[in-house]
Parts: sequence; C-alpha cells; structure tokens
Amino acid sequence: MARQRRKSGPPPAEKPEELKKYKSLYDYAPVGYVTWNEQGTILEANHTAARLLGTEPALLKDLSFRQFLAQPEQARFDEHQRNLFSSAERQTYELKIIRSDGHPVFAFLSCIGIADRKHGVEKCLALIADISARKQMEDELQQSEKRYRHIVEDQTELICRYRPDGTLTFVNEAYCRFFNRERDELIGFSFFRLIPRKDNRQVRQVISSLNEQQPCVTLQHAIVLPDGRVGWQEWTNRIIYNRDGEFVEYQAVGRDITDLKAAEAALLKAHDQLETIVEKRTAELQKERQRLLEEIENHNRTEEALRASEERFRSIFDYIGVGIALISPDMEILALNPQMQSWFPDLDSNLKPLCYRAFNDPPREAVCSYCPTCKALRDGQVHESVAGTPRGHEIRHYRIVASPLKDRSGRIIAAIEMVTDITEVVRTQKKLQESEIWYRTIFETTGTAMLIIKEDMTIAFMNREFEKLSGYAKPEVEGRRTWTDFIIPDDIMRMKKYHRLRRKNPEAAPSSYECRAQDRTGRHRDIFLNVAMIPGTTTSVVSMMDISERKQAVKALKKREQDLAAESHRLQEMNTALKVLLRQREEDRQEIEKKILSNVRKLVLPYVEKLSRTPMNPVQTGYLEVIDANLKKVISPFLRTLMAVQMDFTPREIEVANLVKDGKTAKEIAGLLNLSIRSVEFHKDNIRRKLRLNNKKVNLRTHLMALT
Repeated sequence: MARQRRKSGPPPAEKPEELKKYKSLYDYAPVGYVTWNEQGTILEANHTAARLLGTEPALLKDLSFRQFLAQPEQARFDEHQRNLFSSAERQTYELKIIRSDGHPVFAFLSCIGIADRKHGVEKCLALIADISARKQMEDELQQSEKRYRHIVEDQTELICRYRPDGTLTFVNEAYCRFFNRERDELIGFSFFRLIPRKDNRQVRQVISSLNEQQPCVTLQHAIVLPDGRVGWQEWTNRIIYNRDGEFVEYQAVGRDITDLKAAEAALLKAHDQLETIVEKRTAELQKERQRLLEEIENHNRTEEALRASEERFRSIFDYIGVGIALISPDMEILALNPQMQSWFPDLDSNLKPLCYRAFNDPPREAVCSYCPTCKALRDGQVHESVAGTPRGHEIRHYRIVASPLKDRSGRIIAAIEMVTDITEVVRTQKKLQESEIWYRTIFETTGTAMLIIKEDMTIAFMNREFEKLSGYAKPEVEGRRTWTDFIIPDDIMRMKKYHRLRRKNPEAAPSSYECRAQDRTGRHRDIFLNVAMIPGTTTSVVSMMDISERKQAVKALKKREQDLAAESHRLQEMNTALKVLLRQREEDRQEIEKKILSNVRKLVLPYVEKLSRTPMNPVQTGYLEVIDANLKKVISPFLRTLMAVQMDFTPREIEVANLVKDGKTAKEIAGLLNLSIRSVEFHKDNIRRKLRLNNKKVNLRTHLMALT
C-alpha cells in the first residue's frame, strides 16, 4: 500500500507526535541498532548499541565497527560486509565484541542493506543483541552433560534402565559389549528372557517389591551368557521417581560374577577379571548443540530493510523478528507489530483491550505478578522477565523486555514490550537439565566408589560410595585433596607414573591394577582400580573396589592348606611308626607264647606225670588232676579265648568257669576250691550275667565248651 501511494504522489507527512514516538522507540529499544557504510564506518547508533559497546552514542559516529571486534572475528565481519553490499541479502551471524573497556561480549548480529534507487546498497543497518548469558549457559550445560555421559559410558559395570516388564530403555556400552549385541537390538528387549526359569520368578518378585521405603536392592542370579553358557551376575536395582514423586522406571548397575562364583567353589583360588574400559562416544552431544544453535538462530532473525527517516522507524516496528507491543499506563494495548499480531491473530488493538486479559488464554483477572511492563511504568527503568503464558492446551514461554516511553518533560506516557518466543529454547534447556540429572543419578547411585581426577591429581568429584570407603565427606575432599592422599607411601610412585603416562598415551599405562589405600582411621585396604581418560580432556575417571576381605580370605586359605599339609605329613610319619611298633609287639607276643609253651611242656608236665605215679590219698589225687588239667588248658586256646571274650572275669570266676567246663558239679567244685555250694552258685550266676546268658535257656557248660 505504501508503494502505491508513492507512485501517485509524495507520501503524506507524518505528524510530529508519531515521529517522536518512533524516534523514542528506536533510541530506547532493548536491542542495539547501528548503521555503517561499506567501509564499516559507523554513521548512527542508538543508546542500547552504545551501552553494549561501552561508550556514548555521540562518540561512536565516524568510528570503524571493526575496532570493536576480536582479531579472529574481523575476517568474518569483512566477508559478511562483502556479501551484504554485493548481494543485498540479509546477513546473520554471531561475533565476539570487545567493549571499549576491554570486556568481551558475545553478540548476535542481523544486518540488512539500505539501498538508494541508483547505486544499490548504500549502507548497512544492523540489529545487535547481547547473547553472552545464553552462550555461558549453553557451555555449562554441554560440559555437565558431556562429563556425566562419559562417566556412564566409561563404566566397566553394566548399566541399564528398564520398565516393570523388563523392557530395556537404556544400556551403556559395557552392557552392549558383554551381551555381544548392538544398542538398537537391546533397547525394547526384555532382559527377563536371559534369566533361567529357576531364578526368573524370584528376580521379578524382588524388583516389584521396591518402593519409596525400600528403593534399592542388590541380588545375584544366573544369566544366559552370549555363548549359551549359564553364568552369574550381581545387580543393584533402584526404583526411579521424577520430581513429582511419580514412578518413572528402574535403574540397575550390574557386574559379571561368573568367575567369582567359580572361584568360591574352588576355595577362592582365583580372582575376578573385570571388564575393560569401553570406547567413548561424543557425537550425540555435538548434534544436540548444533540443533540448539539452529533453533536459537531461527528465533533471532530480524526483519526487512529499514527506510530513511520515519519509514525506517516504522519498518523496525513492523518487521523486526520479535513481537512489539505498546502498552498504556492503564495496561491497555495501544499498538502491535505484525509479529505480535501473528501470535495473537484475534486481538484488535483498536479496541484497546487489557494486556493481562488479551495475552492469556484463559484470560486473567489481574495484572501478572511477574509483569516487567508494570514495573517499567512504575519506576521508569528497563525490566525483563521470562513468562510462561497459557495458550489453550499448551504453555508458551516468552522473554519480555519492557522499556518506558517518556514525553519531553520526562513523564512516562507508555511502555514498549519487546517479546521473543523462547518456548523451544526452554524445552531444549529442560531436556539438557534432565539429561544432566540422569547421568548424575547414575554416577551417585552406582555400587562402586568413583572419582573424577584432574591433571594435577586433585579430586574434582566423588560419589557416596567413596565417602563410605574413605571416611571423608565430599566438602572435605572435592577440590581440596589429591588422590595420592589416600594411597599408602609404598604405592604412590607407581601410581604417579601411571598418571603421567596415561595423559601422554592412554594405552601406555594399565587400565586395571591393584594398590593399597588408607581411610580416615588409618586402616589399610586392598583396592582394585579401573582408570580411563575422558576423551578430549586431561581428566580421568576412576572406579575403586575394596578387595581386602577377599585377599585376606585367600591368604588364610593358603596358610590353612600349608598347616594341613604339615599335619598330614606328621600323621603319616606317626602312622608308619605305630605300624612298626605293632608289628614288633605282635612278634614279641608270639615269641613269648612259644617260650612259655615250650617251658611248660619240657619243665612242668613231665614232673606232673611222674607225681601221678606216686602213692597219694584221694584229695591229693583230685588236686593233681586239677593241676594237670589246668596246665594243659594254659597251653590250650581256651583260656585265651575266654579272656578275649570277657576281660572282666575275676580269678575265682575263671577257676569256677574252668571246672564247669570240665563237667564238675557245684558240690565237687565247692570241695576242690574249699567254698560253700552257695558261693559256687553265686559265681556261676555272675559268669552267666557277664556272658549275657541270664534269662536265656542256654547250658553254661555247653556255651563254655563252644568258646574253646
């Protein structure tokens, strides 16, 4: 419409009040505007641009804009200048500006060419916005996510997240390598299918029992290994809730204990072999950063070329890449630029609606508590805030910068709102924060003591497991102590050597080894270490496992084996000696028996036979018969058999038993032994009792004869 009026005649003159309004809008806009010629000489600048460059607007005129650029940035600026003045196409880019006080500032520039009708592009109009805070936030978020991502990916332990049915939603590189599968194959796969039936039900029950009172449990179970064998793993399972206390999923940190189980079965004769450090990945974070920069650039593009005089100010208002609204002291909407109108197509500024009702869906009944415009109208200062504005079924996030608009007397007559839609930026930042929390949670909840060590050996970070291992709290260690403070002196030189070699060439130093550490009480511990470098840095990550009890058990077993071997050897020697003694005793006994038998036959029996031929009375004859019978029995096996059967017979009982065997009656035995018949019967009863014949119908003489 403006071009049609220009063809038919000269443009109508603007009213002085409108010119003042647009002039104030230009001078006090929350973003900087600078105009320069093809050589880069500044022709005009508003107050915001001058403040950003650290000087006054009047002092900027005739200065070269290049002098405010860092040396590496000047070549890029010259290239954009050539493109702008040759093609007249909009140029957008980010530069590092050096203020007049030497302070660096990161700025976003959107440049358009202003052309005359004869000579093409005559000068450049640039929009300059300070993005230093945004750059710093991006760098911090990227570094934090990169650090925690590498911690998780560098773990030798297996780390995963899964749903209640066992479906995996995340696995680290060690998990993929252990099961010899790609990450895409494992995501969506239920790990319950890898657990044998005998352990499957128990594992499900233990995991389903986790709750807020018992959020973590460690269990061991069998697992089907990639080669089809059945091994063992130990898993620490934790239930994860979001900030609202709602269940999200389960997280587990595991390790292969197949070798440990085998070692326990073999009396702990072998040590576990830990997994090697996995390869590192960084491409995903770089892609996320690039996507974020592209989105931010899409939301910071500026509008079309500005015209001279009042048309230039109107173009700025109408076509700038941010929404602009003019608000009265009564919070009425006086004007909207096209960008703002596109966000709120049903809003008619001619009706002067109240901003807090028109900009909210559903409408608000009072001024927003965070409203920077209300503050600017009250104190005459520039105010800024980030607001979450309801728009039907979603919340849109806007960055609002409000500047007061004053008349010649300094009275505030309105406020200018500069509005930028940062919804996608906020969502991206939230995702980065959630990612950082996720990896920090894994770092803190893994069942292994972990450290992040700087190049100067200072401990930058430690988890709760290291607090338990060392006895020190985080504030006492992080940034204050080196890892050598916890190593005993005998191992420090070897550890320092590995530390230096690893930073020159990670392959030059072992990634897994043992050392000895001491805790706060001075107690020494045997430690198994896994160390890896975080790619692109001089920082290393260390996981530590206390193997003191295992090593003591192995030492005790070895000592026990040595003691048993010595005792066995001693018993063998004693057994050999006893066998020799027993054999010698048996030979001596046999020799004595032979001598006694020979002596009785040669020296006693011949004289007994001669005595029997001499005249004797009946009593003497009876005694002689008894003597003869007893001598024959002495050299017979009967008495030896009787003594072997009952070693507790008295001498009198032996005499009675011998006469009973010979067929003597109780009366005859009483006469021969000068005893009463009652005493003989008493001895016979004792003999039956000791031979266990009482209450049995067994003849005593028959039983005694059977013993011969």
